[in-house]
Amino acid sequence: MPPEILRRAERVDQLVWPLQHATIFGLVILLMTHQKVSAAQVGIYEDRWQISLLLGVTAGLLLVVMQGLIWKVVPSVMAARGEFENTRGSAILWCANYMVGAFTEELWLVFCLVALLKGGFSIPMAVMVPSIAFGSAHFTYRLGALVTMILACFSCLLFLATRSLFAPYFFHFIGNLGVLYWARRRAAQLHRGGV
Repeated sequence: MPPEILRRAERVDQLVWPLQHATIFGLVILLMTHQKVSAAQVGIYEDRWQISLLLGVTAGLLLVVMQGLIWKVVPSVMAARGEFENTRGSAILWCANYMVGAFTEELWLVFCLVALLKGGFSIPMAVMVPSIAFGSAHFTYRLGALVTMILACFSCLLFLATRSLFAPYFFHFIGNLGVLYWARRRAAQLHRGGV
């Protein structure tokens, strides 16, 4: 695809993503209603939100540090990706998309986990099935799809540890912000002529 058309498509994508996430959110709410899964069962309640917030933010910050270390120690990870699409466009729009996207994706993941547990599946199976599906949905990341699956497993474990959606949400959101930060930092270094 010619670079200018690719850039236009990416700008349109940024505007379409909120609609995509609104659709996912609506479908999850319908499935929750159909399966009789309450908001409290997926971890949307006021109790112990502080500890969930603390765990989610801490895990997210550790993920950002790990991303930076991986990209520093194994620069071929960044080079193989070429140019990240989130290096272009408004950082504020990217952050807004990540905020909404992390919520809908974590809600879907936690709903699947809870529904499988209610259906009598074992914890390992209830964690692996939605995590594999989540990683598969990110197949365009290539090897990153495997990493996405592993991170989804960790999100499920965070939910099981806290029984709150806040922990996996902040883990996911801060991890996405980390990708944005490291990608833009690398783009700035390349622009200045250094690596």
